[in-house]
Amino acid sequence: MELGATVCTPAAPACPLCPIRRGCEARRRDLTGRIPRPRRRPKRRPVSGLVALARRGEAVWLARRRPDGLLGGLWEPPIVDAATLREGRALGSVTHVFTHLELTVHVFGLEVPRGERGPEPDARLYDAATFADDPSALPLSRLA
Repeated sequence: MELGATVCTPAAPACPLCPIRRGCEARRRDLTGRIPRPRRRPKRRPVSGLVALARRGEAVWLARRRPDGLLGGLWEPPIVDAATLREGRALGSVTHVFTHLELTVHVFGLEVPRGERGPEPDARLYDAATFADDPSALPLSRLA
């Protein structure tokens, strides 16, 4: 049981419901409104990127996140360098909020001819890329 999230909250401690109230030092010293101290959340830093939503017929170009990074091992339409996009049309923007950053991606759609690879994913973020006929068969990030 997580007492801090359900019983011993700074705003409204539920001391009568607490299973350890008899030994509670905060209750004994009348500090229940100040303990636990609220955590100071880190300021989110804004990050933006360009996402290539590339298709070849029904197949979608997806890249796998490096296992040691954010969303490690998950597949998604890749964030790419704008210089690598030869063409495409703007489809809109999406913002995803993480605890430490706010990621805004600007999505561009394009059709890739048979025999060509999709736009080159950012190598710092991804370790593989492929056209997926059935994206639902892959572990997808929420950005997908």
